[in-house]
Amino acid sequence: MAISRQVYEVRPRKDHLGADLISDAQPFGRLWYDTPDNANGYAMHSSRSHHAVIRIYDDAGNVIETHPSNYRICRITKREWRQAALRLLWTMSMSNIIEHKRRTSPTVTPQALAWDGANLWMSSRDLGTLYKVDIDTWKIVDEIDPPGIVWAGVSLGHGEMRFTIGKGLNDDRYVYRYAPDDGFMKLFACPDFTGSYLSFDGEHLYFSQWYKGDVHQIEDSGKIQRTINVGAEICGHTFVDGTLYVIRGRENKDVPGKSEEWRIARLIPRDGARVGDVADIPFASRSLVFDGKHFWSNHRAANETICFTLPI
Repeated sequence: MAISRQVYEVRPRKDHLGADLISDAQPFGRLWYDTPDNANGYAMHSSRSHHAVIRIYDDAGNVIETHPSNYRICRITKREWRQAALRLLWTMSMSNIIEHKRRTSPTVTPQALAWDGANLWMSSRDLGTLYKVDIDTWKIVDEIDPPGIVWAGVSLGHGEMRFTIGKGLNDDRYVYRYAPDDGFMKLFACPDFTGSYLSFDGEHLYFSQWYKGDVHQIEDSGKIQRTINVGAEICGHTFVDGTLYVIRGRENKDVPGKSEEWRIARLIPRDGARVGDVADIPFASRSLVFDGKHFWSNHRAANETICFTLPI
């Protein structure tokens, strides 16, 4: 006997306000959701006791993801449908960040950025150096000799810093404490010796792993208290008034000829960590920091540092 299947379609709305979930299995046929991942999640929930297929569409009407179920329970992991929803989101148009300044970096291959309330800290990937920069004069005001390559940094206030530093032939990653009077002190090894960007919410340190798409709330002992997955690769994050802003997307390093694709997204960790994209970043971004008025990020390949705000 042939088994009938319920078909669910997740389609981006023409007004770009979220996505529609369409299915004859629904009493009203079409439901409007604020994000594609919420629409996909509802379809998963509704089809869990039926034979069903969920199709994800892009703006052009092409199927970019299909989730069939041959079991009585739809076997799709949360991470799988979040990644599918992100692919759908990437097909929807979005405004670019608003650039205010694009400056030639005072060092080559600028990598880490941090703001201490007075100066911008910047590292050079190729030189292995660390600098403090006056953002008004755009001059280096101090140079610090780190114990390795500084991949990320964040200020905790009162002169105390945290840095992600790579060491050795394998570029094993560690998090270090830095204070002007004490210098550098190793705190802990990053999980699997991988890790990159850092942010601080005024109370807790957050640490990310690029390719896993994870942001960890972490103690100085290295103990992870909480993990938030943002559904994509991460190349920077910073806190602004309790909201975490994350640069997420795809480096596309294994796709010849394809440019990197990045967006800035935001989430509030205490409110369930729902991630929403805010704007496109039209360059291969590295690091993210906020100086109280503007965001800053590096276009490392171009030796540039960009000051920007977000579209309203």
